[in-house]
Amino acid sequence: MPIDGRNIAAVLEESGRLSHMVNDLQELSGAELAGKKVELLPIELGGFLAREADLARPLFVQKGIELALVRGKLPVVVAADEAMLLKVVRNLLSNAHKYTAAGGRVEILTFAGGEENGFLVRDNGVGMEAEHLPYIFERFYRADPSRTRGTGGSGIGLAIVQELVLGMGGRVEVESEPGRGSMFRVTFKIQTSASVRSAGG
Repeated sequence: MPIDGRNIAAVLEESGRLSHMVNDLQELSGAELAGKKVELLPIELGGFLAREADLARPLFVQKGIELALVRGKLPVVVAADEAMLLKVVRNLLSNAHKYTAAGGRVEILTFAGGEENGFLVRDNGVGMEAEHLPYIFERFYRADPSRTRGTGGSGIGLAIVQELVLGMGGRVEVESEPGRGSMFRVTFKIQTSASVRSAGG
């Protein structure tokens, strides 16, 4: 096969995809081991999520998607590992960005109630059939089998989310409906300590 610009571009593209896959697998491996080195500290979700929303918003704007943070007047504090929580939020936002079309909306909402606090990431994107929901946290699972690495990611992001959330003693749940979008709910035990970390500090 003669070497030309298109062939070189195809090889470089595939190399990039394989590199991303390796990185994803390494991240998943790290998530599986995270429970052994987790450091739970009080984190105020409103400030933490506001920072991440501000960082992510230019990418959403570029695609024509509105990214909104909805937070209550009172602080919502959870016991979480900051580095692990950061990966959870970024993976959920990445997922919402992929499956929401231009003109759509993604919301991050904090909630508090009883002995648990947490946040939601909700979009009005393509959504999923109910039959897929029990499996979407399994590695390499894609609700839409027609999606490739180039269009739908590696199928590892949500597996990473679940491993990290479980490692922090929390849980993650999903609700979705085709054509109406998806909602991921992340719940943690409450943290009542007076020492609260917010927005990375």
